[in-house]
Amino acid sequence: MDDLQCPHCGMALTPIELPEVTGWSSPFHLACMNDDCPYYRESWRWLEQRFGVKAGYRYRLDPETGKASPLPVWSPTALKDHILDAEVTRQRLSPVRVSTAS
Repeated sequence: MDDLQCPHCGMALTPIELPEVTGWSSPFHLACMNDDCPYYRESWRWLEQRFGVKAGYRYRLDPETGKASPLPVWSPTALKDHILDAEVTRQRLSPVRVSTAS
């Protein structure tokens, strides 16, 4: 898990607990929680211009499938209270398969 990085800013991905009713098979995903990530910063402007919404998204990786997708956030602090302890997560994480598509 230590070597998994955001392809947009190079920061290490952070394990985050998902809400209970999501439809995902994994109880957590890995996400870029870097507020200076260009993917995250640009998402606010992009969503406002195209859809008129004040929201953004962060880079997310599903550790079970290796698939990347946007993680919607409604504020700069959204989901930061869902960050998991890396040591606990490492014990639950089988080897992550990383897809080249994002």
